[in-house]
Amino acid sequence: RRDAADFSPKDSGRAAAFLATEREARSGPLSSWFLQEVSASEAREAELRAEAENRGPIEADAPGDDDSDGDDDSDGDDDSAAREKRRKRQASKRERQRQAAQGQAQLEAAAAAGSHELGTATDTVEDFVLSDLEEE
Repeated sequence: RRDAADFSPKDSGRAAAFLATEREARSGPLSSWFLQEVSASEAREAELRAEAENRGPIEADAPGDDDSDGDDDSDGDDDSAAREKRRKRQASKRERQRQAAQGQAQLEAAAAAGSHELGTATDTVEDFVLSDLEEE
């Protein structure tokens, strides 16, 4: 394409016309890449639509079905095993929170005791002396 161009980069009017022609014809590198992406996207969308059509319609819950019982099977039955599992999980979570709070209280108590000991310590102040590497 460069060899076929009969204008220089400084000839802005002819360069703009060349780019406009390329843009209208969609023959530039970015345009061709974009067209490939669009066609790939459309192909994927068609594939997903065909897959959804083969799966069949989505069935809704029965009109009288109430999911307020907390189960996930949408049949209205009460699932006591799931309820028991949820209760155990909540109890375990409460126990972990209690242990974490207890550990935090112990750390705070140890810090308070340690700060009391730090208050009685004396600071040591010494003169700052620069080392001289040339003395060696």
